[in-house]
Amino acid sequence: MQIIDQIEKKPIYHYRPGSKLLSLGTFGCNLDCDCCQNAALASSGPEGRSEPVMSPEAAVSLALEKGAQGIAFTFNEPVVWSEFILDVARSAKEHRLYVMMNSNGYVEETPLDELLNAVDVFKVDVKGFTEDFYRERCGGTLSPVLRTCRRIVSRGRHLELAYLII
Repeated sequence: MQIIDQIEKKPIYHYRPGSKLLSLGTFGCNLDCDCCQNAALASSGPEGRSEPVMSPEAAVSLALEKGAQGIAFTFNEPVVWSEFILDVARSAKEHRLYVMMNSNGYVEETPLDELLNAVDVFKVDVKGFTEDFYRERCGGTLSPVLRTCRRIVSRGRHLELAYLII
């Protein structure tokens, strides 16, 4: 899936307001939230899908062609395709495009550290405020999400949070 969006639609309000970005997404997620607003993407696989395969260079070219100032990885959980994000980010930086990631924050430390070297701005969706909520409703735990948020901030990356109302 690919769309040109205003950054505020992600929603990011305090990083390059008014800028346009190419929003890219695929399928898959590392949580299983019973309240998922993108369940059709997050819970699916490649079977029966017709999205085009895109190289990192093609993603950057498309962003430049459409007049975008950045590229956002969104719609499903981007961590499941972090290697692609890293490849796109290398090319995007050469063309002065910023890189944004819309994530659930449920990320192991090593891949997060790699992403922190490549991604400029993060939006993390906090699904709930207790370990019980994450375990019962999302199939995960809250502590890794909080660790991710602390690590993003400590590395000087821009972070905005979204809190779901269910």
